Amino acid sequence: MKLFFTTILSFLGFISLAQVPQGINYQAVIRNLSGTTVNNTTIGLKLVVLQGSASGTDIYTETFSPLTSNIGLVNVVLGEGTPLNGTFSSINWANGPYFLEVAVDINGGTNYTSMGVQQMMSVPYALYAENSGNSIPGPQGVAGPQGPAGIGIVSTINNNNGTYTFNYSDGSSFTTANLTGPAGPTGATGPQGATGSQGLQGPAGPTGSTGPAGVGIIATINNNNGTYTFNYSDGSSFTTANLTGPAGPTGATGPQGATGPQGIQGPVGPTGSTGPAGVGIIATINNNNGTYTFNYSDGSSFTTANLTGPAGPTGATGPQGATGATGATGPQGLQGPTGPQGPAGVLPSGSLGQTMYHNGTTWVATSNLYNNGSAVAVGTTTPNNSAALQISSSSQGILLPSMTAAQKNAITTPATGLLIFQTDSNPGFYFFNGTAWVPIAGSGSSSGSGSGNTLVFTTDGF
Repeated sequence: MKLFFTTILSFLGFISLAQVPQGINYQAVIRNLSGTTVNNTTIGLKLVVLQGSASGTDIYTETFSPLTSNIGLVNVVLGEGTPLNGTFSSINWANGPYFLEVAVDINGGTNYTSMGVQQMMSVPYALYAENSGNSIPGPQGVAGPQGPAGIGIVSTINNNNGTYTFNYSDGSSFTTANLTGPAGPTGATGPQGATGSQGLQGPAGPTGSTGPAGVGIIATINNNNGTYTFNYSDGSSFTTANLTGPAGPTGATGPQGATGPQGIQGPVGPTGSTGPAGVGIIATINNNNGTYTFNYSDGSSFTTANLTGPAGPTGATGPQGATGATGATGPQGLQGPTGPQGPAGVLPSGSLGQTMYHNGTTWVATSNLYNNGSAVAVGTTTPNNSAALQISSSSQGILLPSMTAAQKNAITTPATGLLIFQTDSNPGFYFFNGTAWVPIAGSGSSSGSGSGNTLVFTTDGF
């Protein structure tokens, strides 16, 4: 919850140096973002004394747990809280300038929110004298420019007639209605006893009746337009004039708070069970008779038909020439007829990059499955040079592994970029960014007509 408050510092001076009180009065009005005071609530308050500048050295820090009043007011003494750093009595007020940082936890804990830093323009004379002794102060430094004053309560006056007047820093004021009912009539005084040696005490007069209940505020309403409406116990109400003056210029941004420590990484989920192995060729055997046997990983096998046709008949041998010194070479025998063409082999011929698949009856070479040795493509023979895998289709998508959120979180050491489809608890596509599972933007939308776990990339993105 964001807060704003009005601060009043009281610097008390003391003439006697015999015993210097170690403390500075501090007063503030706590309001929430809507402008309503935080009443009758124990809050957490931290005061930090900074030396030199608004971002200077923290020389003293202390905390309080004050109870706000019924108008949101808290009063504490700087120097009498619970110290967290430094000693108040050791502050040398002659070594200024000094600045005061105020932080508040409206819930009464230690999750403080800084409310800003303001310069302590003066300190109690006795505290200054106690630390500086009889030394002569150095020359006064040049004062920084005065920031514009915020609009807030600068004083609260009890008019001693059942009303209160609130004076604001912009010169305006507001007086409440009389909160005290009229006093009841005083009872009549009893008659004086006769004078004698000892006069008898006259009987006490009757007690006057109790006056009617006073009229008081029962509710304060912020109208969110700079006015407040006060509802009274007699049914009447009163709305203030607009109390919000023109907005002052924006103050300078405070220093960036330190980055909190990195949260510890959650435990690694258990390893998911391994899916069943796919069925594929694990061995190819040449039977040396024109056939091949393919053994598959599920124990089955397939033997091709004989791929070699029968040999043609041998041609007739020509007649032997007569033996002589060197007989003339006999005529060439006739060429035997060509044997019949053997049956087609089990693997058909293909073209560059085609990939084989078995349709249940035979092997088929198709350009729909393309492999050029460095990239694999489906539906195209010209994969992009930057893609190791490219799928081209205008009617189908990629079906990724589908699992529940619990199964996803149980994946052991997921790789950065791992992609899955989650089926429950905000279903959609998730990827692991190296630290956590992150949904892909737009995932889980009910628009579109495709399957809920099919991912298609269009010219508009995922």
